[in-house]
Order: sequence, then structure tokens, then C-alpha cells
Amino acid sequence: MGKIKFFSKNLTKLSLLIFIFQILLLIDSTFCGICKNVHDLSNKTCYNDVITFNHSQFRSGHACTNKQGNMIVEFSVNDGEKNLRLFYGLNKKGRYYFPGEPVYKEIRISNCVDCDDEDLKGRYESRNLLVHLKDDTNREKEYMFSMSSYYSLAELIDIDDRDNFKLFTWNMTKFIGITRPIFSYEYSLFEIDNDRTYIAAFIESAGFKADPDDSNKLKEYSETITLKKFRFDSFNNENYRTILKTNTTKNTFDGRVVSAFRLDESKLIAVMIVF
Repeated sequence: MGKIKFFSKNLTKLSLLIFIFQILLLIDSTFCGICKNVHDLSNKTCYNDVITFNHSQFRSGHACTNKQGNMIVEFSVNDGEKNLRLFYGLNKKGRYYFPGEPVYKEIRISNCVDCDDEDLKGRYESRNLLVHLKDDTNREKEYMFSMSSYYSLAELIDIDDRDNFKLFTWNMTKFIGITRPIFSYEYSLFEIDNDRTYIAAFIESAGFKADPDDSNKLKEYSETITLKKFRFDSFNNENYRTILKTNTTKNTFDGRVVSAFRLDESKLIAVMIVF
């Protein structure tokens, strides 16, 4: 009799599970089926809370999530001569990180360490990461670090004060300790073992040479992959970071895409390049 009761109870649970699954399928068919393959964002039946940032040519968006569960994304202006930044975020409940209207925050970069005025430019492909200063052993204070490719800026931003972002900016090549700009379309930025040290893996420009398809033209090229290990020492303009180690691999045959990550068990760093 005990076995029969056990089977009966489990059969009831199975029936309930099937019933719930059928309801979910019905909901999906009714409410989601009409929006299948609908890509027009102006269709308010399927897209009823669209936020458009079209007052400038924004690009280079990259998001990160802080320890409170807030997601924040930074966009830069496409035009290489402009210094506008736009920040948009959502908290862990799906509410706007920047309350009120507008639901985003804009700032303009007005100063830069080791930059001439003409170096205050827009940015290209970017990577953002929430970082900690070297002495923050309890990982209490997060800053957003943002780096970008080619001739552009590196940024360290205090994003906790939503009304008044405080930030410092540097010439990207000087910040990372290279002589030519980051040339790769894709590159990597990550932390090692939560110990407040960071790795940037990228492809550096090697300069210009004759274009093989047209000897009268010059073509920029690359020939190395570089990994930089660094830390953040302070949140100010001086003594702000230390580069701990550099590893450069030569003769990489003009690649433009590199991806790197840490293998947890072996503690090795895997690097992949696309030629």
C-alpha cells in the first residue's frame, strides 16, 4: 500500500508539472507568437519600452554589473574629435539606475593626464570592467575602468555618485605603456583571482608599410600580441597605476582580433588570435 501511495503522489506531481508546462506553452504562443520574427522597433505591440539614443552618433557600448546587481553601460561618440560620454543603467529589479528624466547621464571629458588638446577624442572599440584599488582588500569600493582602442582615452570613474560622476582620464597608449596605439578590433580585459590585479590583452600597431595590393599606398599593420598585468594604486592623477608585467609575442602576422581568459584550475592564461 505504501508503494501505491508513493506512486500516486508522484503521479499527481507529474500531472501538475505537465499542466503548468501546457499553460506556459499557451502563454508563449499567445503573447510571444505574434512577435516572432518582428524586428521593427517601432512596433509598439512587441516593443513598448524602447529608449533611443539618437541625438549623437554613439558607439563603443560595453556593460558591466556591480556587486549590488546594477548594470551600467557606457557609450562614446563615434566622431573621433568629440569627448561626449553617455551612461545608461538598470538596477537588479529592472528599474532605471538614473532615476527621473532623462533616464541616462551624459558627461563631457574636460581634462586628461598626459594629453594634448587634440588628444581629447571620441573612442572606438571599448572594454569596461569594475575594479578595486590595490589596498582595498575587502573589495568595498568599485570603480569603472574603461579602455579603448587606437588613439583614445582610458578612464577610471567613480560611478556611485549618480549626480556627479568623478573621473580621471589618461592617454590610452601612455596609460598602458606602449608606443603605438591598440590596433585590434577585439581585445580582452579581466581580473586575476579577485586579487585586484588586471590583465589587458591586445594587438599593438606596428606602423605602416607598402600596401601589397597597391605599392603607392601605405597600410597599417601589426606583428605582436601584448599582455599587460597592472593594478590601480589610487584614485587620483598621480601614482594611479603600476604595470607589473609585460609579455609580448612577436611575428603574429597582422592579426586584428585577440581574445584571452584565465583557466581557473591550471592558472594559465589562454590567448586566441584571428588572422
